[in-house]
Amino acid sequence: MDKLIEEIKNSGVITEQQINLIKRRLNHKKYTYFDIQDLDLTDLKITPEQTKKGLDWLMNKWKTPRGIERKNNPFGYREESILETFKEFRFNSFHDNVNYTQSQMGMHNYQPIYDVIGEDGIFQYYVELGLPKIIGWGDNTDIKEFEQTIELAELKALSTVSLERELNDKEFKRMKELRDKLLEVE
Repeated sequence: MDKLIEEIKNSGVITEQQINLIKRRLNHKKYTYFDIQDLDLTDLKITPEQTKKGLDWLMNKWKTPRGIERKNNPFGYREESILETFKEFRFNSFHDNVNYTQSQMGMHNYQPIYDVIGEDGIFQYYVELGLPKIIGWGDNTDIKEFEQTIELAELKALSTVSLERELNDKEFKRMKELRDKLLEVE
């Protein structure tokens, strides 16, 4: 495992510099998407500085410094409600923002995807041409289902590991019994 990926995995927090470094390595083919799969991307928090910077940027896209809604506001009522009741940002993953022809030519343009979590729900976005591109949203039930899915996946992983150990023990005992029987026959 790469030193950078291991560092992020151990800390549970990803910095802006680390996101940009991974993005650059993905875009220049020094990493493949499979190289970063070891990271549990859905559980990575971002630094408080990034949170402030990101929230200020999103709010500036929505309202002017005087608090008046912009005419070219990119948000709908759902996103505005989530921004009003903002709780936290999470780094989600990367989106390869290329078309079919570009992908066939081996081009990549990975962009970071962020989850914006509020009391009223959640939405996901990445930045395209200087504007937030909303790619998903959900309400509080989706957040609870998301958290339950993570807990369930962790439980399944634990049960799979214990099942494998149990099967390995049984297999070992069976092989030992077969060996003992063969030795008795000879």
